Amino acid sequence: MQLPDSLEKTNDLIAANLEEAKRIQAKLDSGTINPWSRKRARLEERMARLFELNQALTNHQMDLVRWNRIPFSPPEPHPVPVSTAH
Repeated sequence: MQLPDSLEKTNDLIAANLEEAKRIQAKLDSGTINPWSRKRARLEERMARLFELNQALTNHQMDLVRWNRIPFSPPEPHPVPVSTAH
């Protein structure tokens, strides 16, 4: 994946990924998906990929801040849901 060159685009990507993670987590928590189904496994895999991507984007965000000497104030802390294998 090509990382964005601007801090604003990076922040937008992080926010979009967090929104998608919330939607996926809501589906997983709804109880309507069979715990042993392939659909649930795919959603859990997608959550894991989103988590890894957000880690990379956050590291890139900090690099951009360091390179550009942009004042940085982190967003409010909030837990990122990560499902575990059952």
